[in-house]
Amino acid sequence: MEGQQSEATEVLCVCGKRLIGVLRAVPPSGGAPALLAGAMGGGPSFPYGIAVDATQVFWADRDAREVLRAPIAGGEVQVLATQQDEPFNVAVDGDNVY
Repeated sequence: MEGQQSEATEVLCVCGKRLIGVLRAVPPSGGAPALLAGAMGGGPSFPYGIAVDATQVFWADRDAREVLRAPIAGGEVQVLATQQDEPFNVAVDGDNVY
Protein backbone atom coordinates (compact mmCIF):
# COMPACT_ATOMS: atom_id res chain seq x y z
CA MET A 1 0.00 0.00 0.00
CA GLU A 2 1.24 3.45 -0.98
CA GLY A 3 -0.02 6.63 0.65
CA GLN A 4 0.19 10.32 1.25
CA GLN A 5 -1.29 12.23 4.16
CA SER A 6 -3.47 15.29 3.67
CA GLU A 7 -3.78 17.89 6.42
CA ALA A 8 -3.63 15.16 9.11
CA THR A 9 -7.30 14.28 8.54
CA GLU A 10 -7.07 11.45 6.02
CA VAL A 11 -4.50 9.03 4.67
CA LEU A 12 -4.90 8.47 0.93
CA CYS A 13 -3.91 5.19 -0.61
CA VAL A 14 -4.02 3.18 -3.79
CA CYS A 15 -4.83 -0.19 -2.35
CA GLY A 16 -3.69 -3.66 -3.19
CA LYS A 17 -2.46 -5.52 -6.25
CA ARG A 18 -5.91 -6.89 -7.03
CA LEU A 19 -7.50 -3.49 -6.46
CA ILE A 20 -5.38 -1.35 -8.78
CA GLY A 21 -7.38 1.75 -9.41
CA VAL A 22 -9.05 1.93 -6.01
CA LEU A 23 -8.32 5.22 -4.24
CA ARG A 24 -9.37 5.25 -0.58
CA ALA A 25 -9.22 7.66 2.35
CA VAL A 26 -8.58 6.29 5.84
CA PRO A 27 -8.65 8.30 9.09
CA PRO A 28 -5.09 8.36 10.61
CA SER A 29 -6.49 6.91 13.85
CA GLY A 30 -7.85 3.92 11.94
CA GLY A 31 -11.31 2.88 10.93
CA ALA A 32 -13.08 1.90 7.79
CA PRO A 33 -11.58 3.16 4.52
CA ALA A 34 -13.86 5.34 2.40
CA LEU A 35 -13.88 4.80 -1.35
CA LEU A 36 -12.95 8.01 -3.18
CA ALA A 37 -12.62 6.63 -6.71
CA GLY A 38 -12.44 3.35 -8.52
CA ALA A 39 -13.81 -0.14 -8.38
CA MET A 40 -17.02 0.41 -10.36
CA GLY A 41 -15.64 2.86 -12.95
CA GLY A 42 -14.89 6.54 -12.77
CA GLY A 43 -11.65 5.91 -10.96
CA PRO A 44 -7.99 5.57 -11.69
CA SER A 45 -6.89 2.63 -13.83
CA PHE A 46 -3.22 3.19 -13.00
CA PRO A 47 -2.77 6.28 -10.78
CA TYR A 48 0.45 8.22 -10.26
CA GLY A 49 1.42 11.42 -8.48
CA ILE A 50 -1.33 11.73 -5.89
CA ALA A 51 -1.63 15.31 -4.59
CA VAL A 52 -4.13 16.94 -2.24
CA ASP A 53 -5.40 20.34 -1.22
CA ALA A 54 -7.88 21.20 1.53
CA THR A 55 -10.88 19.59 -0.23
CA GLN A 56 -9.74 17.58 -3.27
CA VAL A 57 -7.45 14.70 -4.16
CA PHE A 58 -5.75 14.87 -7.58
CA TRP A 59 -3.97 12.17 -9.56
CA ALA A 60 -2.53 11.37 -12.95
CA ASP A 61 -3.83 8.25 -14.69
CA ARG A 62 -1.05 7.02 -16.94
CA ASP A 63 -3.07 4.42 -18.81
CA ALA A 64 -6.05 6.70 -19.46
CA ARG A 65 -3.70 9.66 -20.17
CA GLU A 66 -5.74 11.92 -17.89
CA VAL A 67 -5.45 14.15 -14.83
CA LEU A 68 -8.39 13.79 -12.46
CA ARG A 69 -9.73 14.94 -9.11
CA ALA A 70 -12.32 13.90 -6.55
CA PRO A 71 -13.52 15.45 -3.29
CA ILE A 72 -11.69 14.08 -0.24
CA ALA A 73 -15.08 13.78 1.47
CA GLY A 74 -16.26 11.58 -1.42
CA GLY A 75 -18.17 12.44 -4.55
CA GLU A 76 -17.95 12.49 -8.31
CA VAL A 77 -14.62 12.10 -10.11
CA GLN A 78 -13.87 14.97 -12.49
CA VAL A 79 -11.50 14.73 -15.45
CA LEU A 80 -9.36 17.89 -15.58
CA ALA A 81 -7.18 17.10 -18.61
CA THR A 82 -7.18 14.45 -21.34
CA GLN A 83 -4.73 13.26 -24.00
CA GLN A 84 -1.72 13.85 -21.73
CA ASP A 85 1.57 12.26 -22.76
CA GLU A 86 2.22 9.66 -20.02
CA PRO A 87 1.30 11.77 -16.97
CA PHE A 88 3.23 10.70 -13.86
CA ASN A 89 3.08 13.54 -11.33
CA VAL A 90 0.57 16.07 -10.11
CA ALA A 91 1.14 19.13 -7.93
CA VAL A 92 -1.35 21.69 -6.61
CA ASP A 93 -0.78 25.15 -5.15
CA GLY A 94 -4.26 26.27 -4.17
CA ASP A 95 -5.09 27.87 -7.52
CA ASN A 96 -3.49 25.59 -10.10
CA VAL A 97 -2.93 21.93 -10.90
CA TYR A 98 0.42 21.07 -12.53
